[in-house]
Amino acid sequence: MTDEQIERIAELVFQKLVKKQEEWDKEFMMEIKDQVVMDISIKGTTDVQTRIDNLQAHLDRLIEKELYTEAQAVKERIDELKKQL
Repeated sequence: MTDEQIERIAELVFQKLVKKQEEWDKEFMMEIKDQVVMDISIKGTTDVQTRIDNLQAHLDRLIEKELYTEAQAVKERIDELKKQL
């Protein structure tokens, strides 16, 4: 196998991994948004600050793991919740 062929295979594998990660990110964010909406509906707005605190802790973990796509979505949700305060 030539270096060019190996490089092409590596590029194809990388592209597939990126695509799959994007799919997982979308699924994850849908689950988080559904959970946040459910939590707010159940607990009411009196627990908005608690939810923000929990999401902030989750955001910190995502950043630590360098999961920036998920972190951005969590940050946006935190901003949405802060508007409710």
